[in-house]
Amino acid sequence: MAGVRPGTHVVQLDTESLAAGLEITEQCRMTARHAGSQYAQFVELREGNVWRVDFRLKRTADAAPAQQPQQSRTDIIKPKNPLLQFNKHFVEQAQPGLEFVWPPARYVPGISSIKIAVKYSPQYKLKVLLNGEVVNPLNFEGSTSNKAKTVAISRWTGVDIDRKNNVLTVKTMC
Repeated sequence: MAGVRPGTHVVQLDTESLAAGLEITEQCRMTARHAGSQYAQFVELREGNVWRVDFRLKRTADAAPAQQPQQSRTDIIKPKNPLLQFNKHFVEQAQPGLEFVWPPARYVPGISSIKIAVKYSPQYKLKVLLNGEVVNPLNFEGSTSNKAKTVAISRWTGVDIDRKNNVLTVKTMC
């Protein structure tokens, strides 16, 4: 939920919204986090992260038999790696210039880690900075250039970011 401030909050299960034939049951082990309630839990939220709270449910005696899911697990579409679009075909079509091609402006990742792709002229060496610090070379995934050696793309993955505003900068060196 957007706009929730960091700190301790109570997440409560709306028992009225449970599907017919389901009811809340005891947790495997009750802790102080449950505050003596099966339908509420304390959570300590931190800025910039996604949090999940689990509640244990069981079928009641009058519950209808479980239906088979409509889709098999192999039918579920997984999100693509955005860096895959910056391949040989992309660099052959791209115009020369220096720019971040990933992440897009005002991008908000689901986790505190990003992928980076920079388009540049391969005659230069790049130095990518995040909040004024050089991005760790261990995050470098690789680079691709066109046949004419006028455009190249370099990629980094798993670059950890701060919880607040982050600034990416690229410097070129001969």
